[in-house]
Amino acid sequence: EDDQIVSDFAFEALSELGYSVFLAGNGFKALEWINQYKGHIDLIVTDIIMPGMNGQEMAERVAKRVPLNHIIFVSGYPFSSLEKDGVLEEGIHFVQKPYSITTLARKIRSVLETA
Repeated sequence: EDDQIVSDFAFEALSELGYSVFLAGNGFKALEWINQYKGHIDLIVTDIIMPGMNGQEMAERVAKRVPLNHIIFVSGYPFSSLEKDGVLEEGIHFVQKPYSITTLARKIRSVLETA
């Protein structure tokens, strides 16, 4: 997430729910952390549209480490417009911004239980 307010909100809320959260301001920082981290990564939540590297590109680069079905994409753009523009495919995990922590937490739980 490249919006600091949204990123801080998600970080605090997910941490309070008991999740271990790593925060990266862009795709390059996330890749660097993912490549250096030796533990298991259960899930990635990423904005789709970010400066430098979008969330889909980052997901493709970490596919061997974190499969696509363990990634939740978020965006302020409607899914239908991202799908139409070829940014996303049908069947991916998606949360529309702005979202509530309840919405995000439910999506996270759903992905973790089915992945």
